[in-house]
Amino acid sequence: MRASSSGKQSASNCGKNDDFPRASKAADFKEGQTVTVHGFLARKRVKHSKLVFADIQIDNGPAVQITSSFQDVDTPAHATNQALRGIPLYSPVSVTGTVAQLYSNTQSTDTQPSLSSASGSFPDQVVRVDMDLESIQPLNVFPKDIVVSKDVQFPPSSRHLQIRFSDALRTRLLVRPQIAFQLRKSLNDLAFTEVETPILFKSTPEGAREFLVPTRRSGFAYALPQSPQQYKQMLMASGIRGYYQFARCFRDEDLRADRQPEFTQARQYRLDLEMSFATGEDVMRTVETIVSDLTRSLIPTLRVKKGEDVYLPRKSLARENKPFQGGSTALGTFRAQLYQAAVSKGLLPRDLSFQFLWVNNFPMFTPDNETDPGQGGRAGFSATHHPFTAPLTDEDVELLATDPLKARADHYDLVVNGIELGGGSRRIHVAKMQEYVMREILQMTDKGVAQFSHLLEALRAGCPPHAGFALGFDRLVAVLTYTDSVRDVIAFPKSMKGEDLTVKSPGKITKEQLETYHLAFPSKK
Repeated sequence: MRASSSGKQSASNCGKNDDFPRASKAADFKEGQTVTVHGFLARKRVKHSKLVFADIQIDNGPAVQITSSFQDVDTPAHATNQALRGIPLYSPVSVTGTVAQLYSNTQSTDTQPSLSSASGSFPDQVVRVDMDLESIQPLNVFPKDIVVSKDVQFPPSSRHLQIRFSDALRTRLLVRPQIAFQLRKSLNDLAFTEVETPILFKSTPEGAREFLVPTRRSGFAYALPQSPQQYKQMLMASGIRGYYQFARCFRDEDLRADRQPEFTQARQYRLDLEMSFATGEDVMRTVETIVSDLTRSLIPTLRVKKGEDVYLPRKSLARENKPFQGGSTALGTFRAQLYQAAVSKGLLPRDLSFQFLWVNNFPMFTPDNETDPGQGGRAGFSATHHPFTAPLTDEDVELLATDPLKARADHYDLVVNGIELGGGSRRIHVAKMQEYVMREILQMTDKGVAQFSHLLEALRAGCPPHAGFALGFDRLVAVLTYTDSVRDVIAFPKSMKGEDLTVKSPGKITKEQLETYHLAFPSKK
């Protein structure tokens, strides 16, 4: 509702505390029973002066069609019919009526739970409900100045309208928690423990630019975690056998269509997981188990039999007698982009299958480039993934002293249809080895090594061998719902500039705000 030109509104125009009936439960939906549903008035079809059909949009529920008719004027049925005609489309409504007919998905043999949402609950396998309208109550009014049509595309600043009027976006947001639920269930069944780690960490040179959070204590700041890596390794030293969490990770990186500043991983908000007394092979087999459980539960057409082992092929990135030059080629990138463009234009059908594989045997170190923060060392190269990754073999351990750029890491990435979903590694679990990598290989300063003193102390306290993995959750949901952008699976995504265009963040800060944290704008030259 828009304010008047004077900036004032009367209380009568601001709505009231509406009293409306509660939505019915699944058991109430029987033919001839009176039920109530909540939703949006999606479409009206006026057949003649005494008959109107309308559709109610229900979140996470079946299609609902209401029928309103009357024989005589000045009757309750006539008043309800007129009320329905007068309510603007897309307004939220509470609808009460008699169930005329229930339509079930009789072709489905899978037992599904009753559909539940804030709009009410509905019986198993019901895909449509026809109701004879008894009463309808508008709970707010959709304004006339917002135009809705097939040709109208709402801007990112109106994300709430993008979601409300896009079945695809809403469906992806509904599928997202189902995927998270299944991943949690699989890990709980494997006796993993969900542990939440702090979101306010400290700055440590792990290889990416950080987001800093100033404090009112002069000269001190938190850093938002690039990952829970150090916390989860300390949990392995704490006696936790299997850890996981959906963790938010923050990296100040240039954005791509498949990444957000705060990216979630199941390594990712991140599904992040870690196993003690484990090798990289143990972790890969665990990931294969939870991935097969997920595809079996969400995509029955894959027909993976219960209890059947799923083995994802391994593909080595090590090249005999050839230096590592990266994992892609211009032609390969162009081919992938060409295919995606052809699918988006309808020139080629989308391949609905999922082809998984592991990529492993990465180099342990890669030369620095000028744009990467690196790990704060002076060696001219950095750990390819992070400085906590263990060498692959005893031969690679020997190479650390003679030719570290030839050493391979016990690291593994999971790829589906050419898209990296996540990665992990076996970790260095001996404090002396970890400190050797930091001091002698990466040539960190004493100050840099001291920033990891908490981790070194945990490793020194008899930390067992351990390995882990992080799965990019946003990217996983995007792949499983057939979209090329993670923005389609996030309710309020960031733009390519890292901005939330809905709420217009980041916002400007004032001089007074900076002074609270003992900071100041740089002086103008």
